[in-house]
This record gives sequence, C-alpha cells and structure tokens, in this order.
Amino acid sequence: MIKRVAIIGGGPGGIVAAKECVAHGLQPTVFEKNASPGGVWNPDRGKVWQSMHTNLSRHHMGFSDFPWPEDTQDFPHNTDVYRYLMSYIDHFSLQDSFHYNQAIEQVSFENNTWNVRHNGQEDTFDAAILASGVFSKGSIPPFKGLSDFQGDTLHSQDYKESVTFTNKKTLVVGSSFSAYEIASDLAKRDVEVTHVFHRPSWILNRFVNDIPLDLASNNYMKLFILRENHFARNKRIEERFGNPGAVHPQLMVESGSNKPVPVVISDDYLSGVTSKKIQPARGTIDHFTANGFELTDGRHHACDSVVFCTGFDMTIPYLGNSILETCHFDAKDNFQPLILNKSTLHPAYPSLGFVGMYRGPYLPVMEMQARWIAGTFSNAIAPPSKEAHEKALEDEWNIRLQHPQPQFPRSDYMGFMMELAQEIGVVPTELVNGFANKNPMLPCDFRRHGPGCTPELAKETRDKALSCLYMS
Repeated sequence: MIKRVAIIGGGPGGIVAAKECVAHGLQPTVFEKNASPGGVWNPDRGKVWQSMHTNLSRHHMGFSDFPWPEDTQDFPHNTDVYRYLMSYIDHFSLQDSFHYNQAIEQVSFENNTWNVRHNGQEDTFDAAILASGVFSKGSIPPFKGLSDFQGDTLHSQDYKESVTFTNKKTLVVGSSFSAYEIASDLAKRDVEVTHVFHRPSWILNRFVNDIPLDLASNNYMKLFILRENHFARNKRIEERFGNPGAVHPQLMVESGSNKPVPVVISDDYLSGVTSKKIQPARGTIDHFTANGFELTDGRHHACDSVVFCTGFDMTIPYLGNSILETCHFDAKDNFQPLILNKSTLHPAYPSLGFVGMYRGPYLPVMEMQARWIAGTFSNAIAPPSKEAHEKALEDEWNIRLQHPQPQFPRSDYMGFMMELAQEIGVVPTELVNGFANKNPMLPCDFRRHGPGCTPELAKETRDKALSCLYMS
C-alpha cells in the first residue's frame, strides 16, 4: 500500500502534487534544492525578469480550488504568481512537507521501494513524483565563431532587467514567448534590437476588445472545430487578428498552410517593430564575428550583446539510466522528452508519476496530473488498463515523430485538460455537451463534480469569470 511519497522539486508542480497527496491521505515529502519554493517563479532564484507578466490571465493561470484574490490584475506580475503559490502552501497547510536545500543525488527503485539519496543521506518511500520541470538547463546552440564574439552573451534564463543593455545594440535569438517579450522589454528602454527567428509566429495581444484573450477564446466549442485543423486555425486567427506581415514583411505568416504556426503573446512587440526599435530578421545565423553575426543569406548585423532565447535541455541527472531508458528519455527533444501516458504515468513503474515534465506546463494541467497521480496512488482512481497504457504510449510516440512539431505537443491547453479529466472522472459534461457553448473552459469547471469536487466554489469562481467576460 502506498503511503509515503517523495516529491522531487518545490516549484508549482511539486507544490500542487503535495497538496493532492495530502488530499488523498498520502504523506508527501517535497525535496527542493533551493532555500525556498516557487521554482521558475521564485523572484530570487527563478527564471523571471523584472517586468514579466503572465501570458495567461488569472482566470486560467491558477489552480481549480484556489481562486486568485479579487484585486489581482488580469495578467499577474511574476511577483503576484509567487505570492499566489506561497498563499496556496499556507492555505492547505503544506509547510511541513517541504525540505529545503536538498540536493538530490539519486532516485532509484529496488524491491518495490523508491530510494532517494539527498545531501549524503538516503530515505525510502512507497512512491515518487518527479516535478523538477523542463526549464533545467538553458540551451545555447554551438554557433560558429561565438567564442570570437567580443560582446556580452547570456541565456534568457539569466535575463533580469533591460537597464543593463542601455546603449547596446542587442541581438535576441529565438522564436519563443520569451524572445518576443524580451525584445519588447529592451525596445521600451530604447535599446536597438535585432530579433532573429527561424519561423514566423502569430503575434497576439493579451486583450481583445478589453477582454483577456484566453477568456474570450478558450471555449468549449473550440474543442470540436479547430483542434488539429491547422488550416482552419490559421485562417481563423488571421481573420480575427490580422497577419503580422502587414507590420513587417519578415513577420509574414503563410495563413493558407495546414502546418502548425506558433502563437506568441506580446502587447508591445509590433509597436516596437513599427517604431523601428525592433528589427525582425527571419533566417538562420551562420556564424558570429567579433562585432556581430552573419545570417546564412549573407546579411551581416553588428551587435554589442546577445540574448539567447533558444530553449532548454531537460536534465534528470538523479534518475537511473534504466528508468530513463524505459521512458525513452531524450534530453534534446524539447517537445516530447519522455514517452509517458499523457506525460504523467508509465506502466512499468506504477508507483512513479511525473508532473509538469512536458512542453507547456500550465498550472491547471499540472494540477490535473497531480490529481490523477495521487488518485491512482491512493486507489481512489483505477489505474489504466494494459491496453489503455499501450495506446497512450503509441500516441506519445506519434507526437515525438511528428514533423513539423506543433508548438505544444500535448495539443492545446483545453484538449489536454479534457484528456486528464476523463482519467480522473471529472469531465464537466453539462458544459461539454452544449455544442454551441461559447463560454470559456475554466480550471474550476473540473471541480463541479467527481473526486475532490468543490461545486459551490466552482460555481462562484465561474460566475465571477463570466461577469468579467460579459461586463467588458
């Protein structure tokens, strides 16, 4: 019988995993390498910068049974997120589960027991949850000539504030959310920015008609009509928001393609391009020189500093090779680093779970993963059958082999939520079945009924969100 659970990582995934373990009568121990929790949202040790706000509104950027304070701005500042996580720990009395300054040396499985070696000592557990995240190690491609470059270089994980780039021509490299937002942050300080990216993206504002974008667009109808139909999705986005190529030809999106086109959220990027503070350069860097870089088409640009927004190499150094091999771990696959049932479970290790170890770890999805894991560990939820596991792993392989890969390999936020909800038994059927239902899918919807339901709080939270939608 599973009782004691080791949780590796004290970021959002580890925090919600601890809460769900407690809710299911389990005894979690959270091992965090730093002196305080919060993971990437920790203002002292995380991967946030001074001006950073969330790309999801507070209506989606939160846990299902813990609403944000009513005076929270629509798109919380990174310090707001950190305070929210700390309040969550306090509200659910999780403090005693956390053990800080714990360097995890090894997690191994022997005789149906999980052994965790940390700070030179070893403890044993009935189960383990890995929640150390995908933002482990910033990745900088091995560009030719980079060692010859005389300017400053850093990875986006180390970017903190724009003031350090004053009077510096700066190159921003990458197609990620952070690339567009950091380029915008620099432009607002009048830094001259060249932004190099290999493929264009849809560039959307956080608000549409004064309504948070996700509140206006992430609705139940979308589950039925746009999923996996990239052509329809591209046309819909262009019709609604326009093509960024109208602002600059380097930003042109081929909207008639059936290939997935990334979406980035930035309120200020296009205005930065219009003001010529940001120079978009679609292409690939061939090599660096002492004072700049050259693209493969021969264009040369001078620069004094470089910010690499080039992703992360996922590392799980504490996990044994046999387990990694069973899960087909690939550190270089930023989209699908592990082959697991819905990025959460593996049939070979029924007492092992993964939370947030996938591309696009939204807080509500991590919560759903934690609910599924804790439910199976406590026997409140029947584990998947052998056939279900095999089908799910086959689906995961198909995701890894897909080319070009979509922005979020686990499908969109809503699709993944629904997949996990089916496993837990918390699908909000009364909302899903209304095909014409254009109301948003919200995390609180998955507390309406079923295991761990809080129907009154769910209704109250949803009503407040809808009032924001229809009053705007």
